[in-house]
Amino acid sequence: MKRKTSDWYKAVKTEQLKRDWSNQDLADAVGLTRNYVCAVVRGRIISPGTATKISQVLGIPAPDESVT
Repeated sequence: MKRKTSDWYKAVKTEQLKRDWSNQDLADAVGLTRNYVCAVVRGRIISPGTATKISQVLGIPAPDESVT
């Protein structure tokens, strides 16, 4: 079964496209490694603090803790 993509993930990717940011650009803006940021965005790592930081940098609402 295919996993549903979260609305937060979609918002992150939309903002990255608007800004023409790569995953490395986002990681640099947040101050963490690209691998770690990608894992949080994709939901492989649960880190509400990092998700909030990403949301603040991108100017989007932070996700529910149940989503990240």
